[in-house]
Amino acid sequence: MDCCSICLDPFKNEDSLKKKEDITYILSCGHKLHYKCFRGLIYRGNNFFIECPLCRCINDSIKKPFDNPEDNLRVLCSHKVGNVRCLCTTKNGRICKRKSRLFNYGRCYQHHKNIITKDKYKLLEDCIYFILMQRNNWFIKIHLFDICKKLIIHKKVETLGDVMFYFYKYITVKNLRGINDYYDLYDYYHLERPSLLWVNYCFKNVIII
Repeated sequence: MDCCSICLDPFKNEDSLKKKEDITYILSCGHKLHYKCFRGLIYRGNNFFIECPLCRCINDSIKKPFDNPEDNLRVLCSHKVGNVRCLCTTKNGRICKRKSRLFNYGRCYQHHKNIITKDKYKLLEDCIYFILMQRNNWFIKIHLFDICKKLIIHKKVETLGDVMFYFYKYITVKNLRGINDYYDLYDYYHLERPSLLWVNYCFKNVIII
């Protein structure tokens, strides 16, 4: 097919793309989708292992569309991130003119300074791909993305195993079979809880900002 089976828009050459999320993604069965459409399927299906909309084969491809971690993180987010203004207002009540930062709640650096630095993008990318191979629902995944990001920012972690250490420590110390209260996990490691407005926006729109 010369068009995406989800949005029915034609595929384009990479040189003519206006947005990186319009890149063509090939499922393990060989059928193609726009990456933004593939992203919508895996977010709504809760993991990478979705059914192909054409042949119903289970996808087992987790290939990253780009070699650059920053580009891979950007296409996992809304295309507006980094391209539109910060959601906050200035002290004078005017809309902030700065651009929103990646995985920063739709805010610029000035309005939310605890940002993840570019040298940690690869680790965050690894964490998100690991989470997207799991069965938990989108609401939980939103919190897992955020917790991983904050552990990367505030703890001395270098690998995915280092990040997972904090989850397993929490489960073991609390004598749990699994995590039921993610806000208790935030509090246990003294991590700032996310804004409910951000959580609800991401959950309702099935996207990350």
